[in-house]
Amino acid sequence: SMQDDGLYVLVLGMFSYEACVGMYFPMMGTMRSRYLPTSHRSVIMSIYGVPLSVLVVSVFLYIGRLGATGAFAVATVALVTVVLCMVALQQIRSREAREHIKMAVGTVKARMEIVNSLKEAVKAQKLQENSDDAFSMQVDDKLMHKDDIWLEGRRSSILGQYQL
Repeated sequence: SMQDDGLYVLVLGMFSYEACVGMYFPMMGTMRSRYLPTSHRSVIMSIYGVPLSVLVVSVFLYIGRLGATGAFAVATVALVTVVLCMVALQQIRSREAREHIKMAVGTVKARMEIVNSLKEAVKAQKLQENSDDAFSMQVDDKLMHKDDIWLEGRRSSILGQYQL
């Protein structure tokens, strides 16, 4: 019946609300620990609690003028503001991740250049010491090739970690 449908919608709405609240607190704890230094966390959270308190008290004081529609409009504006802040935070994190990747790739390239120059120096020294020992050179080349494979794998791992 119509009354049962209303009850189902109400129960579904309550479960949805509880699910959102259940996800909110762990996510906020994670974000606090990631972005706020422990030494300043309580002060920062207190300062950011003031505008929220002002908003809540203002809505309660003017609920007669706002009505339910106005109160929901204020909540909607607050949620849209939060979404915009989340998008901005995600863009900042993406930019920082790209910079970190560039630094990591640069480090790997520099290390590969050092290894290559060391390999060339070792080859030159081996040629000077014993130009007749071709077998030793082949073994060294194979070992150096394994180093190349390891370095390339490490570079791929770093790039894969940041999904580039």
